[in-house]
Amino acid sequence: MFEADLQSNLYKLWNRISSGSCFPPPVKRVQIDKRGGGKRPLGIPTVSDRVAQAVVKGYLEPDLEKHFHPDSFGY
Repeated sequence: MFEADLQSNLYKLWNRISSGSCFPPPVKRVQIDKRGGGKRPLGIPTVSDRVAQAVVKGYLEPDLEKHFHPDSFGY
C-alpha cells in the first residue's frame, strides 16, 4: 500500500516538474532558539519540494561541477 502511494505521488510530482507546472508550496517557518538568547527563523520545506530539489540537483550537478576547481567546496 505504502509503495503504491509513493509511486503515485512520485508520478504526479514528475508530471508537474516535466510540464513546468510544479510550484513549491509555502515553506513552514518555525522559530528556533539561539545560543545567546533570542530566536531565528528556520524554513522547513515539504517532502515533495525536497524530492524535486534532489532531482534538479542530480540533473544539474554533473555538468556544473566540471566548471569548479577540485579544491572548491561550498562556493
